[in-house]
Amino acid sequence: MTVNVFHQKGNWYRGNIHLHTTFSDGTLTPEEICAVYRAAGYDFLAIADHWYLTGVSLHWPDFVTLPAVEYHVSNYHIVGLGCRSLLPSSASAQDIIDALNQRGCVPILAHPYWSGITSSQLLELRDFQHLEIYNHVCQITKGKGYSSVHWDELLQSGRRLFGVAVDDAHHRPSPTQEDDLTGSYIMVKASGLNGEEILKAIKEGSFYSSTGVSIKEVSLKEKTIRVKTSPVKEIRFIGPNAQGCRVSGCGKEIEYAEYKMAGTERYLRIEAIDSQGHYAWSNPFFFSEI
Repeated sequence: MTVNVFHQKGNWYRGNIHLHTTFSDGTLTPEEICAVYRAAGYDFLAIADHWYLTGVSLHWPDFVTLPAVEYHVSNYHIVGLGCRSLLPSSASAQDIIDALNQRGCVPILAHPYWSGITSSQLLELRDFQHLEIYNHVCQITKGKGYSSVHWDELLQSGRRLFGVAVDDAHHRPSPTQEDDLTGSYIMVKASGLNGEEILKAIKEGSFYSSTGVSIKEVSLKEKTIRVKTSPVKEIRFIGPNAQGCRVSGCGKEIEYAEYKMAGTERYLRIEAIDSQGHYAWSNPFFFSEI
């Protein structure tokens, strides 16, 4: 089994790594949006304005920001997490990914469902390990926020990808659309609340994603994978092809499920959904042989 974040040392920190401000197409200033998320219990943010490196000056010991920029070419949008200097305009999405990797940043492929990017098109790209599997503003405005099918198809094709939930917040509520603030997050396990440690943990996949459900424990013993969560209506174990299973509370809430592995699963990821439709997603656990 690959490294289990639930058994790693460190503390859990809640954050969002794709948001916009008045420096691109958002309606809140950097200071305003940070204040909103801090008040909602978040520990860190990454402001990823379009083709602009937004700075923010804060003096809060319990809250940090990570540098980021959202780049786009054609209908590909790529968040450069940890980007401290602006890239020049590029001819292709692969150029952007390559340049971000060369600078030690984390390239994150943003909202493929909303963008109309197919899994086969994503497979043409290389050297990225993070994919937005949930984008809150895309769900609110278009009903196209979930990209888990893209994730599964890439995993099944042999890619090792971490799934990220983001708000992509712009703060434009209306009488017919909810606000896009504080709708999702990643829970990062890191040794401390500072930008370098948070970025390192994200790069290594030491996190899970959520829109409101907590994953409390995942363990593997004697070919059985066990998961504990906050109260949910179902827990899904998702592997290649038809491998895995869905465990339902059948009308009642559950906080535990287990899956007896056949021993041939190359990977397995976990989803949990509560009665309000909130999700949590673990990153995939990759196996050689059980």
